[in-house]
Amino acid sequence: MIVVATGIAGGLIAARRPTGFVDVPVPPLQFLLHVVTLFVLFGTFVSLAAVSRRHAQYHKRWILLASLNLVTAAATRWPFEFVAAELPVPYYSMTDVILFVFLAALVAWDVHSMHEVHRATLTGGLALIATPPIVGVLSGTHGWLAIAAMAVGLVRG
Repeated sequence: MIVVATGIAGGLIAARRPTGFVDVPVPPLQFLLHVVTLFVLFGTFVSLAAVSRRHAQYHKRWILLASLNLVTAAATRWPFEFVAAELPVPYYSMTDVILFVFLAALVAWDVHSMHEVHRATLTGGLALIATPPIVGVLSGTHGWLAIAAMAVGLVRG
């Protein structure tokens, strides 16, 4: 998938710059895992949508989840003070809360229309909810930093 490859390549190039990612206070090699995870989840959701295109209820939810996955990157750039507010919950940010509001709307729609949460909404939603703490823990490990340094070292530019 060209979008996934281009996104990860862009992340590698940004991580290689001396200044790292623009307006991101996290060290570049650590933040690279956030970028890679975002694009891997996006590619996974789009691939699941493509595979299930003959099953409209699955297909539309996988596409919506792929789009929702990108909400945190977009919400980070919103010009509102509350977006930068600190949360008392480790590894979660206000942009994650914004994502969860959109996800809650999808869950509410499922419950309203089907009287249960659709399997795609449940599995994709759980993946989106579980991602921040998993990435937060793994991004600072020696193993990830070694992999990221090697990957960034392979990039020309």
